[in-house]
Amino acid sequence: MLAPDTNSVVDALERAMIYYQAAYDNFPEENRVYPLTNVIELSAILDLSGRYKNRDVTTKFEPNQYVPKTTDGKRKLKNPLKHKLYANAKAQQDLKKEKEEWESKKDEAKMEYWTMLSGLNIDMCLLMVNHQNQKEDEEWMKLENDFKKIWALAGSEGNKLAELEHLQILIYALSKVYDEKLIKLLPPRSQATIEDLSAHIAALREALTNLRTSLRKTTTRTGRSKK
Repeated sequence: MLAPDTNSVVDALERAMIYYQAAYDNFPEENRVYPLTNVIELSAILDLSGRYKNRDVTTKFEPNQYVPKTTDGKRKLKNPLKHKLYANAKAQQDLKKEKEEWESKKDEAKMEYWTMLSGLNIDMCLLMVNHQNQKEDEEWMKLENDFKKIWALAGSEGNKLAELEHLQILIYALSKVYDEKLIKLLPPRSQATIEDLSAHIAALREALTNLRTSLRKTTTRTGRSKK
């Protein structure tokens, strides 16, 4: 969140998206939900920025200890890495597939906090990529209530602060792409409360709505100018 302007924010989002995609592609047996939801969140923000229609995003990637070794003991990745922004339909398809798999293994009595939260991060991602959702109000309310239930059941103070930070990063990125002069940050917290959670979810929805509205207006003006 130290990027000074919109171009720097976009560059950081591109790089982060590529790294999460590499994690998703190269660690199929690990926790696939975490890298998938992150790459789709970042892709959705870049898509809503209106800057990256139908273009590949590339970045240099230096193989390191986080890249799994091949059978010859080396670490290999195609370089530079390339990834297209997720189409909304493809994003929804992949997210729903992961949600079905998560549901099939769900056992709340044995689940750790982050595993419990995986399903909610999928739901949040679906809200970010579904622009034609007729049940949006209902689903945002359900998301918030489900978060509250999990916070009541599990999660250390550090876990909850980490989730607030995750929401803060999304809010900041959406806001900065919408208006680089805008600094949409909620005050940092030393303790996570239900009220903080509600405030962050509301701020996320507001930032997302602002960017969608801005993109629609830009698209409408562009369409008119071509006539």
